[in-house]
Amino acid sequence: MALFIFIFSIPAISGMPVVVNIDDVLHTTTDYINYSKQTTGFQEIITSFENTGSVGCTAFIRVNFYKNNTLLYTSWSDSKALEAGAAYTFRNYWFHQNIEGNIIAKMRAYYCNEIDILDDITFTAMPLNKNSTLNLTILGTTADKNEINITFTTNKTLKNVWIIPKETYIGWRIEPLKTGTIIAEEPHTKTLKYTSSIPDKKATLEYYILDDEKNYAVFQTSNAAPIKEIKRHLEYNPNTIAIVVFFVMAFLVIREKKKFRRLKKHVDAKKSKKEKQ
Repeated sequence: MALFIFIFSIPAISGMPVVVNIDDVLHTTTDYINYSKQTTGFQEIITSFENTGSVGCTAFIRVNFYKNNTLLYTSWSDSKALEAGAAYTFRNYWFHQNIEGNIIAKMRAYYCNEIDILDDITFTAMPLNKNSTLNLTILGTTADKNEINITFTTNKTLKNVWIIPKETYIGWRIEPLKTGTIIAEEPHTKTLKYTSSIPDKKATLEYYILDDEKNYAVFQTSNAAPIKEIKRHLEYNPNTIAIVVFFVMAFLVIREKKKFRRLKKHVDAKKSKKEKQ
């Protein structure tokens, strides 16, 4: 017994540090999921998600909508970097015009290259039965490997606006965008985020833009749109140029005068020395 106590007391007696390794833990909690039990053209699913592990992760939610085991649409939420203990509310959207019947939504949470399978939800979809009265004009687009910037105008003022992919291609994660009020006839620039499983893969992407009154329009944009570089032109002011030229000339004159004085002093010194001889 004495030997046992002696052996395990060696680190403390010798002053050697005791190293304790704490394993990183991946764990998340879904606090709640809100959605409409019956929809007419539009469904919003709100997921309260918390990183309850010890590792920071980027997380996002995917929802697949099925009717009679047929996949109708895949919705991706936006993505969020969550440190350990942080929480975030994700939103997934689905917009449809003519779907009717019982819908099953299968939900997955992605974080740290892990996938959590969340509980399925069910709801009833009703057709929209409304013609679009929204006109949208694209003024310009720019793009890079993860974003598309689109500038547009609408013919009417919109409140509570969503920009949602019309469809999500296999291998792509296209994030929706919920924005504020869009004023009629005023140009607005919005940033649409996407990720492709193949870097630099080019595609033309279709989107819905709609408001809470179900006014909507469809538009296309491409992630291959060239990035617009702002060319900066120098503005020349004649007075400024004249002042700069004056000071440059003055500097040159002063410098040459100093050289002349040094040369003259050197020549005079040599002449005086020669006369003394």
